[in-house]
Amino acid sequence: MCGGLSSDAKELDAQAGFEKAVTAIPLLMGGASIIYGVGAADAGSSISYVQMVLDDEFIAGLRRMIQGITPHDLEEEIALIKANTPRGNFLKAEHTRRTFREHWQPGILSREPYETWQARGLTIEETCRRKAQDILAEHRPPPLPAKIEADLERIVRRYLGSDFHFN
Repeated sequence: MCGGLSSDAKELDAQAGFEKAVTAIPLLMGGASIIYGVGAADAGSSISYVQMVLDDEFIAGLRRMIQGITPHDLEEEIALIKANTPRGNFLKAEHTRRTFREHWQPGILSREPYETWQARGLTIEETCRRKAQDILAEHRPPPLPAKIEADLERIVRRYLGSDFHFN
């Protein structure tokens, strides 16, 4: 477990993005499997659900980047490139249909044309805020398995007394 995604920024802005990138990338490249600081702002003195949504997107993209590109059948890929350059259509190729899902697709970041983005009228912060509100309103985590719930209740009662009851 490593501290990362650190930022002194007070809001979701370019400073936050830059600082989170330069703290998270080396950790991921070093093989860290757990990085804490998701949603943290102002050097960890506050947590933002809006920042948390963007950090989730950021980590997903970085994890995919760290995986790198795995060549498949090099002979097939070389033949595909030769057959489709300079003006071919890779989208028609069976290889593309088989492998295109390996590419990371953002869920929050805008990839639409400028005019479409402008007409929608939402900043990245507004988009993240809406998603955070949706998650808070709609997410219902699955119940814990009965044995785990019983073990947790036993541990809590050991420290809080036998009168304690979960609702």
